[in-house]
Amino acid sequence: MRWWWSCPKGTAWQKKFLLASDLKGEPLVVGTESSWSVYRRLIFSEFHRLNVPPLISQEAPTPSAIIALVKAGLGLTIFPKSYSDNFAQSLVRCPLVGEQSAMNVICAWNRADINPALQAMLQYLPDVQPR
Repeated sequence: MRWWWSCPKGTAWQKKFLLASDLKGEPLVVGTESSWSVYRRLIFSEFHRLNVPPLISQEAPTPSAIIALVKAGLGLTIFPKSYSDNFAQSLVRCPLVGEQSAMNVICAWNRADINPALQAMLQYLPDVQPR
């Protein structure tokens, strides 16, 4: 999974890419611990690896609330690239380079299921092993 940082258009944070070490002292908008514990663990592990303490300016329980806080200029946020595509028009998005965090996703389904939605989803899984 590739992480992308997002910030409001027209801010000093606009760059072609960003390193987690560049975020030292920069305000971050992140999901709450109760709703985003896995996400936080992955993001914060990269900060820890670089010995950069994250500066959390705001926390929010939902993606739309996080994006609203970023649009209001209260900090920048970090999302997986695939999710950040959902708000590409309203924020500047650029890759967070050098990160070492990864998340494995395991999917299970009934092979006999002929639901078209399932078949469409399976097309996007890179390592599907048919059995």
